[in-house]
Amino acid sequence: MLAGEAVCIPENPERIIALDMASVELTLLTDKTLLATSGWILSELPLLHPPFAPALTTVEDVGYPANLEQVALLKPDLILAVGDTSVGATSMPSRRARSRRSCSPTR
Repeated sequence: MLAGEAVCIPENPERIIALDMASVELTLLTDKTLLATSGWILSELPLLHPPFAPALTTVEDVGYPANLEQVALLKPDLILAVGDTSVGATSMPSRRARSRRSCSPTR
């Protein structure tokens, strides 16, 4: 996706890749399927919040920065990340600068 393009978020994403700690925590708290995250999060989060440990046992490590080929193979519904999650990250335009449009399902 290019900066400035409209962003369509699935209404009820089930297969999620989260590439930062806060997104991982939010995904787990909403009982969605966390497919993958960075290895350092898989190591640190169970120490910081032990109740999350069981939910992380089946989560894949996509590296840091994330291996985009591995991410694509997992076919996520949604990828959550904050700025500077990967090499060459660019800042996104403000929410007001992004156009709003309805999204049609891709599946």
